[in-house]
Order: sequence, then structure tokens, then C-alpha cells
Amino acid sequence: MQRTLSLTIAAAALAMTAAAQPAITGALNTASYLVRGLPNSGLAQGSMIAIFGRNIGPAAITQAGAFPLPTTLGGTSARLTAGGQNFDLFLVYSVATQVGAIVPSNVPVGNATLSVSFGGQTSSTIPVEIVQSQLGIFTINQAGSGPAVVQNVNSESDRPINTILASARPNQAMILWGTGLGPIQSSDAQSPPVGDLNQPIEVFVGSRRANVLYKGRSGCCAAIDQIVFEVPGGVSGCYVPLVVKNGNRVSNTTSISVAPNGGRCSDPFGFSDAELSVAEASGRLRFGSVNLSRISSKQTVMGLSLDSTIDAGGASFTEFTLQQLLASRGPGGNAVTLGACTLFTFSGNDSQSVDPIRPRILDAGAAINVTGPKGSKPIAKAAGGLYSTTFANAIQLPPGIPAPPIPIPGFGEPPFLDAGS
Repeated sequence: MQRTLSLTIAAAALAMTAAAQPAITGALNTASYLVRGLPNSGLAQGSMIAIFGRNIGPAAITQAGAFPLPTTLGGTSARLTAGGQNFDLFLVYSVATQVGAIVPSNVPVGNATLSVSFGGQTSSTIPVEIVQSQLGIFTINQAGSGPAVVQNVNSESDRPINTILASARPNQAMILWGTGLGPIQSSDAQSPPVGDLNQPIEVFVGSRRANVLYKGRSGCCAAIDQIVFEVPGGVSGCYVPLVVKNGNRVSNTTSISVAPNGGRCSDPFGFSDAELSVAEASGRLRFGSVNLSRISSKQTVMGLSLDSTIDAGGASFTEFTLQQLLASRGPGGNAVTLGACTLFTFSGNDSQSVDPIRPRILDAGAAINVTGPKGSKPIAKAAGGLYSTTFANAIQLPPGIPAPPIPIPGFGEPPFLDAGS
């Protein structure tokens, strides 16, 4: 009996030890959040990174309160092995699922491995790539996409964050915030030195190159960079793409708002001045979107022709708070200023193509009725409170080909979205 009890206690102790083993799931630039293996996803010398995992820190967050920054914080430490050497990272914060750390500027460029220790145990290593420079631009949604964290320099004491309610003016000076600009000569654990870093930085606002006035550490915060640039003339819109290029490496794609006189922006693909005025006054914005589409196709396979016409409809009704609106990527989650283009980089489910700002779904009833030359049909409420239907799926099957044995929405129904009111 005693032996059985001892074995049970030992097994429980081993299970608890295994459960407490630190495990790393990834390490990303804390501004861009680009996952390893994607273009321009390396971890730069002197940059701040976010290490994700399980049991890698204390239950309650612990933050470094002063310089010099420690290499052990809340029982957590992190180490890079590169070029046959070990380098302890300087820690900014630590919690059970995430550690904020700074890559020392003297870590050799190339392939490296990263491990985290906590509670007397060390995780398995994960591979990372160290590069000299790879800027990540901070964004308002804290996910590496959408409106950038950029200040409009109106005066020494007036420097609001650029938003669709506080647009920049052409030729105005701006302060961009990021991390990963490049290494410094002094220790990254100390208060960062202010001074221009010798990096071949180019800033693009829309498709136009901006005049860069400063590129270096912020002076306030370890590993945090500032780039001061001037908005090029001839640029306007609520979601003007903003990227930084350093040699052949490009930052995450973000956006800023530019208007001829500053203030609220107006954009054919964004919100109108009247809509933004309502949002500013009420602290929220409600809007609906209805999409009616016809897709016609003709395919020829092994000499057989297959013609199809699909008429479909969808609708959504949502509400943004003002803060959500300012952080979002605009109507539909992917608004881009007319005449510009943007880029979303993703791998698997780690997608920047989906706006992380999710508005509240509004209930517009059981169905939306659509009336046209062919009569009326409903768009029924679907999962998640959105509205979606296929009005008609008119397929002209070749002679001798039977109808499909499984139900197809709208199959056999005549086209519905014909021209007219």
C-alpha cells in the first residue's frame, strides 16, 4: 500500500513538473508581428521582440522599472546562441505567456537559437534569424497592420497621434515609432543614446518618397526607434500606405491619414466627413453594407462546355466605438486610398489580411428583402449575425449530364439580379 502511494505521488510530481516546463511557440518583432519564414521577418540587432509561449514567466506581469535593464525578471531569463556564443537578452516585461526582450546589438547576424528559462527549468530551443536591420512599425491596433503610430508635429507641445480625425498635412513633419532600425554601439541595457543611425532609410507615403529628417533611437525607451519625415506633396486620403525601406528589407505595410488642411479626412474608399463628424460627436459609428453580385463563367473540360450564372447577396450591419474606428482599417477591414495599394503578409492562420478590430454585429431582423425586375427575394440571416444567400445558381449542363445528386443553393433557379431598379 505504501509503495503504491509513493508511486502515485511520484507520478503526480512528474506530471506537475512536465506541466510547468517552459515552452516557446514563437518570437516576433514586437511592432510588425511578422512570423518567421516570411519576407522581412528577421529579428534585428538592438530590436525589441515578443517571445510567446507557455509557463515562460510569472502569473502576474512583471515589468522592468529602471535602467540598466535586467537579464532576469520575475524569474524569467532568455538566451540567444549565435556564432558559437551565448547572449542573455535584456528583459522589459515577463508574464506566463509572453516575454518582452531586447536582442543585444552585438549578437552576430545569421541563424541562431532562442531559449527561455523560468522557475529553474529551461525550454527547448527554437530557430530564429538575426539580421542587422528590420524595422517594424508600431500600429494602433497593436497587431502590425492598419493605421501606424505616427505623430503629427504641429508644434513642440502639440503632437497628436495621426488618425482619420487628426490627419497630417502635405509637407508636415511626422514622427514614426518602430523598433528594429539597427544596432547601437553602447549597451542596449542602458538609457538609449539619441543620434542619427547610419542606415540607408527610405520612407514611402503612398508611392512617393518622403524627406527623412532623423532616424535613430527615441531617447525615451530602450530599443524604440523614431523616424522623422515630411509628408510628400500631392498625397491625400484616409488610408495612405506607409512603409519604410532599409536596403533591400521592407517594413510591415501600415497607413496614415492625410488631408489638405489636416483634421478629418475624406476618402472615396473610406468614411465621409459627415460620417466622421457623427462618430466624433457620438463616440460611435453604425453603418450597413449590402453586396449584390453576379458571377458568370464558362468552362470547357474534355470538350464539354459548362456555363453558369450565380446571383448572390450579402449584408452586414455593425457598430464601431470611436476608439475601434480610429484603430480599424476602415470599411470592410481593408480600405485603401484611391490610387494606392497595400500589402498583407501572412502564413497559415497567422493572417494580417483580416482586420483584428471587430465591430459589434447589429441585428437587422430575420432577413433583408431585395426587390427588382424579377420580383422579391430575401437574404436570410446566417451564422454570426451576417446575412448571406444564393438567389440563383443557373448551370447549363451538357446533354446527357445528370443534375448533381447533392443539394446546391439556388440550383435550377433562373437568374434574379437582372438589370433594372
